[in-house]
Amino acid sequence: MKSYKIMILGAGNEQLPFIDFAKENNCEIVLVSPQGNYPGLSKVENIYYEDVKNKEQILEIAKKENIGAIVTDQIDVAIPTWGYVNDALNLNGIDYECALKFTNKYKMKEEAVKAGVNVVPFAKVNNISDALLVCANMKYPVIIKPIASSSSKGIYIISNQANLISFFPKTQEQSATTEIIIEKYINAEEFVVDGFVDNYQNYNLIIGNSHNFDISNVCISAYRIFKSIKSPLNALEKRILQIQDTLIKFFRPVMGNVHGEYLYDRVSDTIYLNEIAIRGGGCCITTHIVPYLTNINTQKILFSNIMGHKPTYNLDNAKEGYCAYMTCVLPEGEIYEISGLDNLAKIAEVKNCFISNKIIHHVSKGIKDKSSKIGPIILYSSDYENLMSVMHKVRSMVNIQVKDKDGHIQNALWS
Repeated sequence: MKSYKIMILGAGNEQLPFIDFAKENNCEIVLVSPQGNYPGLSKVENIYYEDVKNKEQILEIAKKENIGAIVTDQIDVAIPTWGYVNDALNLNGIDYECALKFTNKYKMKEEAVKAGVNVVPFAKVNNISDALLVCANMKYPVIIKPIASSSSKGIYIISNQANLISFFPKTQEQSATTEIIIEKYINAEEFVVDGFVDNYQNYNLIIGNSHNFDISNVCISAYRIFKSIKSPLNALEKRILQIQDTLIKFFRPVMGNVHGEYLYDRVSDTIYLNEIAIRGGGCCITTHIVPYLTNINTQKILFSNIMGHKPTYNLDNAKEGYCAYMTCVLPEGEIYEISGLDNLAKIAEVKNCFISNKIIHHVSKGIKDKSSKIGPIILYSSDYENLMSVMHKVRSMVNIQVKDKDGHIQNALWS
């Protein structure tokens, strides 16, 4: 493979495979990241401390360093920068306009409507007066979201006018602009599809359903259960996979990992797009669950593509069975005690645990958004009922306690 100087946006765990791939292929690495405790910062010498949303500044760095490729994954706010630099320097990867379709929630929904895909009623506002009017017409409950953000920051379920007035400023704070999206909230099941795009062709790999924590005002997934598309699929799952194919064909990304989220209203038998992203699913979906269920490393495929090298993969190597991630959230306070982690190694179905005793005495900021989650724990079983039984066992086994400012002890919430 031809050697390049490659820019990697972000230094978190999700970018570590790209750092390893670059080193394996004798590439020089230009790492761009905010300052912080990110594991990639200790692995690379040439680092620029910059917010990955700052596309103009990062383009200047790219020109200065004379890069030959740029890549990122699992960071929504970095995707427009990826496309912007690709356009300016004529690099392999998605273009800026395509990136906006996957990251600007208003544009995303407009494009989905053009593609003939159902979306729940939505509107765009930039002030509380308009928001109050929209919600009065749309009828509560609604969901408010920043136009573009990551980790579900600034996303709230709003049940009344007082809720809206309280949460609206918090959502605006998380938006790249002052604009926010208001959507009609529907009581629906949530499904998730992950896969990848190679040379404009979409390949769905896994499909799963999502289960949220029962917490007022916020949408945070507690656990998700997946199977590969080589497993037996029901009619609903096939419909959802077809919608993902339709969206990718209409949005036309040339390459990238894909993560789609869909809502199913069983009463009306209607599937709605929630969101679709041209990046891999977080909580180890892309890095662990997809490879485990399919024997395909989609990050390696993306790396090959941005380097101009034809990727190789075999879609027939997927296994049947079920893979899940499970997480917990912590109340605000000092992490006081953790028990039960050592026993997880004795459970065959537990494949990975990303909870460590090292977080004892760290401070939890409380339950706010997806970034509040602890974990995940990754499990696999060939039998669905067995998987559910093991997940229940894990919840009972692992206990994390938090001491609040008044000295009261509270337990982690699993689901």
